[in-house]
Amino acid sequence: MTARTNLRPFAPTRRRGAPGGFWTAIVVFGLGTILGSIALRALQPVLGISPALLVLPQLGPSVGVLGVVLVCKPVAGVTGGGSWWPDVRVLRRVGCGAAVLAAVLALSVVVLAGTGRAVGPPGLGQLGVSLWFFVPLQLLGVCGEELGWRVFLQQHLQTRWPMTAAALAVGTVWAGWHVEYYRFGPLFFGAFWLACVALSVILAHLVHRTGRGALLIAGAFHCLLNLGTLVVLDFSGGELPHMLVLAGTTGGAAVVLAPVGRVRRER
Repeated sequence: MTARTNLRPFAPTRRRGAPGGFWTAIVVFGLGTILGSIALRALQPVLGISPALLVLPQLGPSVGVLGVVLVCKPVAGVTGGGSWWPDVRVLRRVGCGAAVLAAVLALSVVVLAGTGRAVGPPGLGQLGVSLWFFVPLQLLGVCGEELGWRVFLQQHLQTRWPMTAAALAVGTVWAGWHVEYYRFGPLFFGAFWLACVALSVILAHLVHRTGRGALLIAGAFHCLLNLGTLVVLDFSGGELPHMLVLAGTTGGAAVVLAPVGRVRRER
């Protein structure tokens, strides 16, 4: 029994016999994320923070996690489950994620160039701020997301669902939360959804059994993804070819990595 429990370091710790604890945590997280994101969106212009530097609603999932901790405490993935400091295994997963992203973005560039599509724009150069100022803000924003999506929701769902099923659900919720892409139409959003689901599967394999180190792994992956797409792709105006290419390359990476991750877990 002890060995089985240790396989689920993120499982929310519930009092024995507490009815509906699994779904209660999900509802609390969902409501907290939605309300937190709405409040932060309203607060953004008041604080005068440029969305090009930091999108405050990215911290919405962290508000949802805070609600879970307060209402359904304790939550092992957030309040326990290892050290916040990265160990060798965590750093190795960060490197693996960076390699996957490099392959995905390189293939995207090749496909776009092969079809005669322009690659770019070089978004980092258009920000007018230092890279050393921009990157920490981006990392703050994506960690605000990943504390909710991967550190809590993915591992919470895995206490009852298979990892891939949990990743598909998280990817769907993650995509739907990006309301700014709705205006580009169903085809664009469908491609965006496919990319989010594929990325969610990849991230689920990367953060599997890493304790609190999941925040660093997912945060670094997400930050590198945002920076990479900002440099070589362009979604600002709903450019469908770029999103279709990203959906295809990330989907291919997820299909390739899924059996590799399964074999490693079986070992």
